[in-house]
Amino acid sequence: MIVIVCSAGGWLVLIMIKKVFAMQLMPGFETEYEQRHNPIPVELSSELRAHGVTSYSIFLDSRTNMLFAYMEFESEDKLSELAKTDACQRWWRYMAPLMEVNPDFSPVRIDLREVFELSASANFGNALPEQKNPSIARRADS
Repeated sequence: MIVIVCSAGGWLVLIMIKKVFAMQLMPGFETEYEQRHNPIPVELSSELRAHGVTSYSIFLDSRTNMLFAYMEFESEDKLSELAKTDACQRWWRYMAPLMEVNPDFSPVRIDLREVFELSASANFGNALPEQKNPSIARRADS
C-alpha cells in the first residue's frame, strides 16, 4: 500500500507493508484475551506507533480459537526492533498464559500469504470463466 501525505516540506510518500498471521489462543481464554486488549497499555500503543505500525487488528475464529492478525507498518527493520522494547517484552509475558508462545514468550505465529486483494487502485480483471471441469463444481458444492 502506498500512502501519499502532504507535509510542511512537501509531499511525503510512505510505502506501507502488510502482514497477516495466525496465533493460537488457549481454550477458555477468549473473554480474558479480549479484555486485555481493550484497551492495550498506553506504553505498548506508543511503541507500536513509534516503530511504524499504522494499523493493527486481531480477529478470533471462535470455532478453533485461532487468532488472525492484520498489521500495516512502515519497515521490517523498525518492526523487528519493537520486539526488543520493554513494553513489548512485558506484554508478551502478560499474554503468555493465554496463548501458545515461544521460549522468549513471543506468540507462536504462522505467517499467512495473501492470495487476493481488492483495493481502490486494483485492476478489476476479467469476466468469470466458463466452468470447464465439472469435478471442480461438484467439490465446491459439497
